Amino acid sequence: MTPFSFTLQIGGEALSISGSVPAGDCSITEIIPLLLNLGEAIVAAAVRQAPPGKAISCGPGCGACCRQLVPISLSEAAYLRRVVMPELAPDHRQRVAQRVSAAAATLTSEGLLDELLQLPAEADPERRQALGLRYFRQGVPCPFLEHESCSIHPLRPLACREYLVTSPAAHCARPAKDYVAPLPLPQKASHALIRLDADATGSAGWQTMITALLDERDPPPRSIPRPVDFIRDFLSNLAQIPYHPR
Repeated sequence: MTPFSFTLQIGGEALSISGSVPAGDCSITEIIPLLLNLGEAIVAAAVRQAPPGKAISCGPGCGACCRQLVPISLSEAAYLRRVVMPELAPDHRQRVAQRVSAAAATLTSEGLLDELLQLPAEADPERRQALGLRYFRQGVPCPFLEHESCSIHPLRPLACREYLVTSPAAHCARPAKDYVAPLPLPQKASHALIRLDADATGSAGWQTMITALLDERDPPPRSIPRPVDFIRDFLSNLAQIPYHPR
């Protein structure tokens, strides 16, 4: 294993993080847990810096946001299919598969599934927003949502971790800017990973979570020849400034 240590400036806080990665070639799915933990640390720093009176209103049993169209990196899509799903208990995995099938049936009946599958990842923001609102109106829950809580909470994608609100939880059933106030994040690990996936694959680097779970092609996860360099590139991409190890 190769150790690393770095300091990342998150707003007014210097975040010190250390860890280790494989010394040789590895799959991107082996590095995803580290990136999820890093994303969690960034969000926690943003929460600590939230203005007075802007407490996070999200919590267990509040699953309105889990009916949104969630963009995830191609690497996280592979992680969900290759690691998360196989590690679920058989009955849990069966429930998730049933909800994926139910979601596909609903989206097909509403003419949304083909549009989602054919949506160019680089589609303009207005088109993506309009499609996202149409999706939300169908009330399709995330296949991992159980009892209005995330059943894979420790393993959930970066975008899910980064979506926290300070407005009343009840407003999340009406996802409009006049009702919902997301917690501002100075950096988003989800965006950094999508950019790296885009560079590595020559694509836009992302797909929606529901289409990732429906994707029967399941291409093999990409190989990372020098994991410590990947972490360096991820940090540079995250900060959009040169990386300075300490």
